[in-house]
Amino acid sequence: MKPRVPLVDQPTLLIPILWLAWPVFLEQLLVLMVGLVDTMLTGQYLETYHMAAMGQMAYLLWMIPALMSVVSIGTTAVVAREVGGGDRQAANWVANQAIVIGFFFSMLMLVCFWFGSDTLLSWLQLSEESRIAAGQYLRWIIPIIPLMAFQQVGVAALRGAGNTVSGLWVMGTVNIVNTLLSFLLVSGSLGMPKYGWEGLAIGTAAGYVVGSALVAWGLLSGIFGLKLSLQSMIPNQIQMTRILKVGLPGGTDMMATVFCHLWFVGIINSLGTLAAAAHGLAIRVEAIAYAPGTAFQVSAATLAGQFLGAKQYQRASQAIWITCLLSCLTMSLAVILFLTSSEFVVGLFVADKDRQLVVESATLLRIVSLGLLPLAVVLAFSGALRGAGDTKGPLAITFICFVLIRIPLTYVLACSELPWLSEHWRGLGWGVQGAWCAMVSDLVVRATLLTARFLHGKWKKLKV
Repeated sequence: MKPRVPLVDQPTLLIPILWLAWPVFLEQLLVLMVGLVDTMLTGQYLETYHMAAMGQMAYLLWMIPALMSVVSIGTTAVVAREVGGGDRQAANWVANQAIVIGFFFSMLMLVCFWFGSDTLLSWLQLSEESRIAAGQYLRWIIPIIPLMAFQQVGVAALRGAGNTVSGLWVMGTVNIVNTLLSFLLVSGSLGMPKYGWEGLAIGTAAGYVVGSALVAWGLLSGIFGLKLSLQSMIPNQIQMTRILKVGLPGGTDMMATVFCHLWFVGIINSLGTLAAAAHGLAIRVEAIAYAPGTAFQVSAATLAGQFLGAKQYQRASQAIWITCLLSCLTMSLAVILFLTSSEFVVGLFVADKDRQLVVESATLLRIVSLGLLPLAVVLAFSGALRGAGDTKGPLAITFICFVLIRIPLTYVLACSELPWLSEHWRGLGWGVQGAWCAMVSDLVVRATLLTARFLHGKWKKLKV
């Protein structure tokens, strides 16, 4: 049930935090189900090299919204400020301007992916079979990038306005369409054509087409609380500048994260098909763990913007600390699960013939369990800082941690031979397990730096 008074006027902080978080948590589980269903179908019906390709699709399907975060991060922050200040009309205007910016960004992305996908897949150092399979998948996804972008920006605007329930309904529908259609097209059940691997891509694409149609219907009708209109879409330099002033650093942060992840996964792929497949499978399963963290990240971003818009600085700080604590408590459940039952969890997604893949993936989950609480802190404070408009700090921290910690440590811990150095310099050769140890180290340092940035308090004084 929707709160009867605005979020910033609630007598206790727990109500707005949980009200914002629970729909996003369920939405994130549904988002994850899209990938997990594809992973399960790959493990049951297809080959190991398909699993390696599916691992890369997880990154590339993450890359698209990460690139669009240039618009979506700024949209959430600016809409939240206007709603917190009590100006719903201005919030609606910002949302319309964001849709216009998102359209142009998405068309640029479509062109770049269309002409650059082969180069990108070559950079990932996949085996020939996995690279061909990944290219087949992308051919179905690239044409719907503008629709994926529209869905993301529309939901970001609604979140800034405090409406996190609509995104839940949209992703629920996306998941149902993807699950049913992917299963039918991969297996050929109920008389449907058996497309195998490409059936997964068709199901995923169809789900996002339906999801974008739902967002369009909601925004055109105004039923979600914001309304699209041609008059409000006439480009306005002031409003667009406000969105991009916050969004560009935040989006650059997300893009840097993705490209560094692609660098990271490229190192892992060079270790062989088994390492690539184990990494891809473990990443998919690990994503279950940070669904609650992502939910509280959205809650922190929205409340930071709305409380600052209402000039309630002390309550903003208190709400973010409570959000961080709740994020840690919920993600600690995943720590227990991965430490005690990782092989059972991984075994749900892979056929018995791939026992070696199960053992390797389960080991990776046990390693990453040590980094889940730092990840909870990273999600809460990065969301809060971005919601407040402080996107430059997280951007700098991302570069520091990836370039100076994760990537160098991955080479040293995972590889036997170190590129660019003489043969006298040798790595430890721990394989993909070493790469995941480097990832955990990165998360610990990043959590420390983001906490220090938050405690400094500069985010309270920023104008958006």
